[in-house]
Amino acid sequence: MLSSTAALAQPKDPVTAEALFKAGRSAADLGEHAEACEKFQESHRLDPALGTLLNIGICEEGLGNLAGAWQHYQEVIHGLDARDGRLPVAQARAAALDPRLPRLVIRRAPNAPEAMRVRREGIELTEASFDVALPINPGRHSLVVTATGYDEQRFWVQLDEGQTRELVVHTGPKTAPPRSPPPATKEQRAALVPRARPVMRPPMPPDESSVARPTGFAILGVGAASLGVGAVAGALVLDRKNTVDAECEVELCTSRGLRAADDGRRFTRLSTATFAIGIAGVGAGLYLVLKRPRRTAITATVSPERSSIWLVQPF
Repeated sequence: MLSSTAALAQPKDPVTAEALFKAGRSAADLGEHAEACEKFQESHRLDPALGTLLNIGICEEGLGNLAGAWQHYQEVIHGLDARDGRLPVAQARAAALDPRLPRLVIRRAPNAPEAMRVRREGIELTEASFDVALPINPGRHSLVVTATGYDEQRFWVQLDEGQTRELVVHTGPKTAPPRSPPPATKEQRAALVPRARPVMRPPMPPDESSVARPTGFAILGVGAASLGVGAVAGALVLDRKNTVDAECEVELCTSRGLRAADDGRRFTRLSTATFAIGIAGVGAGLYLVLKRPRRTAITATVSPERSSIWLVQPF
C-alpha cells in the first residue's frame, strides 16, 4: 500500500510519471488490474498525485485488496478540496466499499500479561489497536502472540467480505524452567572416579641372536660379490698389461699405451680393495652364521686406496 505523504519524499520525474499513468489507464480499461496497479504505483512514486492514488485504489479493489483500496480512498477524500470533481468519485467508492470490508477486533484475554506483543502477518499491533474494528482483507490471517517468560501462541482467523469477528488473544503457558539433572547413581559416581592407569612398559628388544644369522648371510653375499668384482678387475689388469707391453718401449709409449697404463693402475687398486672386502666379508659372514654371537657391531670402510671390515663384540 502507498501513502501520499511517503511518496512526497521521493524524487520527481513528471514526464515519466505521466507516461506510466497513461499506460496504467490503458491496462485498467482492459481489466488488467495487476499491471495497472504496477504502472500507477510507479507513476505515483515518481510524481505523487491524488488522482493517481485514486486510480491505485480502484485497481487494488479489483484485485481484492479491499483494505488497501479503502485506505487510498480515505487519503484522497482527506486530500482533495471540496470543489474538486474527483472528491465525489472517491466518496462514492469508499461508501460502496465500506460494507464489504471484513473487520477484525482483537481483544486481550483477562489473564494475559501486560508485556504481551501481537503480530499479524509480521506487522506488530500495539495496545492502541486492541478493541477496534480494524479493516482487513478477506481471507485467512495469522496472529502470533509472544511475551517474555511465556511460550509463543499462534492464532488463525478466516474472514469473508462484510464479516466482523472478534478474537481474544493470549500467550502460551509459562516457559518451563530448565530441569536440573537427576542425581548421579552409585554406578555413575563410580564411573567418574579416576582409575589408575596401567604402567606402560617399553617394548622388549628383539632377541639379538635371531638377527645374527640373517646378517651373516647378508655379509657373505657382499663378500662373494666383492670377490667377483676383484676377479673381473684382475682380468682387466692383465688385459691392460698386454696392451702396455705391445705399445711401449723402455720410456716411449703410444697414447693407447699410456691410457692402458692408467687403466691398469686403477683396476689394480680396485682389484686389491674388492678382494680384501670379499675375503673379510666371507670371513665375517661365516663367523656370524656359525657362531651366532649375542651382539655384533659391523663397521666397513671401502675406497680404491683402502678397504676394511671390522666386527666388534662386547667382552
